[in-house]
Amino acid sequence: KPYPFQAANARSFTGATQVVFLDFDSATDPGEVAYSTSQRNAVLAGIASNYAGFDYSFTLAQPTSGDFSTLTFNDGPVGGLADGIDFRNLDRNDNATVNINGLPDTTSSSANIVASSVFLGSHELGHIAGLRHGDSYGPLGSGIAPGLSSNYGPNYPGPKGASEFNENLMSSPASVGASIGQLLAETSFSARSAVKLAFNEQGTVTDETASFHGSIATAQALSLPTIALPNTALPDDTLFGGEFQADAEVVLGSIAVGGESDFYSFDAQEGDLFNFEVLSGVLNPDRVSFNPIDPTLTILDATGVAVDYFGSTAFNDDELETLDSIIIDLVIPEDGTFFVEVGAFSSVDTGSYELFAYRFEVVPEPVASSILMVGVAAMIARRRAA
Repeated sequence: KPYPFQAANARSFTGATQVVFLDFDSATDPGEVAYSTSQRNAVLAGIASNYAGFDYSFTLAQPTSGDFSTLTFNDGPVGGLADGIDFRNLDRNDNATVNINGLPDTTSSSANIVASSVFLGSHELGHIAGLRHGDSYGPLGSGIAPGLSSNYGPNYPGPKGASEFNENLMSSPASVGASIGQLLAETSFSARSAVKLAFNEQGTVTDETASFHGSIATAQALSLPTIALPNTALPDDTLFGGEFQADAEVVLGSIAVGGESDFYSFDAQEGDLFNFEVLSGVLNPDRVSFNPIDPTLTILDATGVAVDYFGSTAFNDDELETLDSIIIDLVIPEDGTFFVEVGAFSSVDTGSYELFAYRFEVVPEPVASSILMVGVAAMIARRRAA
């Protein structure tokens, strides 16, 4: 680091710059890391480099006015802690801690102090921008990290080829099995993280329509506008090179009556790569007057049948760490109109949710990614023919 962002599209930021204050003094006790001036400057430069493709500003001097978040060093539990998962970065004053004291090897040299502080500062700041540990799976399109299928409900049926999760800033040993050594290695934000960070600044947020949309016939149409985002991949990553592109939308919805489902439609072509999330429990208590539900998520074809999902059906109840729902790396099997069904696990459950849907591609497509997607498409074709 620093490394150059590739194909840095001209972006039209729609929100205010996120200001971040790095506080190295207020929580430091005797015996804890005493960051020198050069180390403070290096930590700021490293974190700023990780966020260089997005609308962030970092300072060592506490702002006297305006909104700003604070990263407090030498505070909180070992590693650090964020105020919460602030999806869409709605609260520009939420905070996080960074604490490298007690972590293996992190304080053995000045270089390690800087490297681990940059990683953990970027990671915890990512949480208060709405990023989650599962966003570390990379390259996008390769499914999840090995050994985690049973952490999803039902078990994740897709590929476990996310070999680059250990190089991504949102991974962690506790959640996705990353090694502690990643703190000292060269890391970057995954494409999944880049989509969310860019969406925070440019994304379209739509209210659920007031008219009935509880069936395929009455489904509310998603527009999925295009957002521009930088290619955050490192030179040795599979998706390095080319231009990241995403079409994304968030719908603010609710299950108003127990047992109902909400339906949303979208058009897609064979081979399109989609990801869907229904966030609810993870947003509480970040959202004022937000009553969470335990959501379910299904992707249907025009006949109302759940789409093939790596030999299973495109349905999810629980994602990696919460009762929220996610469909990871769904490859569309044919051209047509498809439907997202959002429901609740309990027939009496009512409350709010946010549906996040996006289509992702890299143009021109890297060779390794192209090989991966051809293999996935061939697998789907074999299963449809069987």
